[in-house]
Amino acid sequence: MTAATRSKTDDDAPAGTDAEKATTSKWSPGTMILALLACACLVMAIGCLVLWHQNNADRAVERAREDGLAAAQSTAKDLLSYNFRTLDYDLSKAKSEMTPDMAKSFGAYWQIFRPSVEKAQAQALTQIQVASVTDATADRVEVLLFVKMISVNAAHQEPQVDTSWPRLQMKKVGKKWLIDGPRMTTPPPAATTPPPAVTPPQAATPPPPAGAPTPMGAYKVRPGDTLSGLAAAARVSAQQMAYMNGLDLEDPLIAGTVIKLPTGASIQATAPAPARTIVPQAAPLASPGRLSAAQVGSLAAQQGVPSSLASAIAWQESGFNNAMVSPANARGVMQVMPGTWDYVQQNLAGGRALDPNSATDNIHAGVMYLKRLLTDAGGDENAAIAGYYQGLSSVQSRGMFDDTKQYVDNVQALRSRFGG
Repeated sequence: MTAATRSKTDDDAPAGTDAEKATTSKWSPGTMILALLACACLVMAIGCLVLWHQNNADRAVERAREDGLAAAQSTAKDLLSYNFRTLDYDLSKAKSEMTPDMAKSFGAYWQIFRPSVEKAQAQALTQIQVASVTDATADRVEVLLFVKMISVNAAHQEPQVDTSWPRLQMKKVGKKWLIDGPRMTTPPPAATTPPPAVTPPQAATPPPPAGAPTPMGAYKVRPGDTLSGLAAAARVSAQQMAYMNGLDLEDPLIAGTVIKLPTGASIQATAPAPARTIVPQAAPLASPGRLSAAQVGSLAAQQGVPSSLASAIAWQESGFNNAMVSPANARGVMQVMPGTWDYVQQNLAGGRALDPNSATDNIHAGVMYLKRLLTDAGGDENAAIAGYYQGLSSVQSRGMFDDTKQYVDNVQALRSRFGG
């Protein structure tokens, strides 16, 4: 071996050995263990931070549930109670417990229904029976309440008791919980006088919601009235009037019978209205039963009618009470006239036999008729609403009457209550 060769070999060997030592030293088992421990500690620290934050968030939500529930129970009594003598104070106190948007909605609501409350000299006291939180975040809580409302008015001094399940949305503003919903549209109780008692087999039931205009064309038959005479005075045929009211031309017209006169008919009564009330025996029947807004909306959606529109009309007409009979001879949840029922059955039901005793079919009939009105009105909802109350042909030829405008305004105001 030459010196040159030996020198090269000796030089190479140490270089390779040092590189191996450097590599071995950098990734030694001890170093790797320390690195893994550091990573584990970092992961644990992050996990602890997340758990701490989640625990704080959970505690915040739990506190919100407790505080929001207590606030809802306290403020609901002010929201739903009133006295016509102290209405300004009552409304001001209720508004002080609301967010600005809710207070604005509440004020608009009372602009519509206040005249009816004052005219009826109505009072209502609300008692909270049960309350439960249905949803909560740190700054918003939804509370479901079961409330009992005890109300009286000038025409009915005996206390009337009603129950309902309102939902309140509570919002935390600063340190205070305020009512933020729902937007107020449902009429207050006891703001109208009840109709006279109806003789069996159909019984009169609670009056329509406050603020609702008087049923158009309502007339109670006086002694001496005849169907032909009333029809002639109203400038329609006796057959047409009999058909609309479910009457038989061959039967005598009994004093006290409630009927609907044609829109715009002006008949001078020859005597005071009898005390008794008789409802013509015709479909649909005002059988007992109540449906919810959700049920009305679902049936409307099946027919392609806006759920909120059908629900608002149903509430305005009957308060969802199928036993309602109006002074104009309309019946059920949707206040369907006998002639309208027959028209729907013959032309819109598609061969399906509607049950005159069924609250569900009363809604089906009303919704099918409403759908036809929407079609005939070219999709104009206000015209269709007016047509439901006044008659579409009358609306199109004579315009909306003042009470029709009130009816339309009430229905549109109520829609937000039902998701519209």
